[in-house]
Amino acid sequence: MECSYTQAVCNRSLHQHWIPPDIGILKLNLDVSFISKDIAAGIGLVLRDCLGKDIAAGIGLVLRDCLGVCRAAKFMPSRATSAEEAEGLVVLQAVLWAKDMKIPHIIIEGDAHSIIRQLNGDQTTLGWSSQAHLSDVHTLLSSFASVSFRFTYREANTVADALASQAKASTTVAL
Repeated sequence: MECSYTQAVCNRSLHQHWIPPDIGILKLNLDVSFISKDIAAGIGLVLRDCLGKDIAAGIGLVLRDCLGVCRAAKFMPSRATSAEEAEGLVVLQAVLWAKDMKIPHIIIEGDAHSIIRQLNGDQTTLGWSSQAHLSDVHTLLSSFASVSFRFTYREANTVADALASQAKASTTVAL
């Protein structure tokens, strides 16, 4: 495909849809909705297999069998002092959730570029609270046979975004 725009614009236009993982690997998309004035954050997590299909509704947890289109979806309200901290927290919650479900091979995908870069070993400047969450993430990685962190554009992360928005709108906030 030829692209007359910058490479970044070309790449973005190619990745506006969710791409399923390979057979035997699950993909956990995550997002956070954050508004600084009330330090409330909503966390959205959706876990899908190679036959994945978007789901955007439901409270709590939705599970289907291994041949189903969606393995699980979850949203929860939370608190954070910055959008960056909330993004670090959502990755930690995603890893904890995947560990609890004993998932051996997983791709964790989100649209927080600096957080994903840091998890992949790039040197980025993050606040201390975000770094603390990511340090906790690194200590949990031995729980998986394989785990990778991938950046995706918001347009390809609509289900997790919708769940995060729904959690943010929730009236119950966990402290």
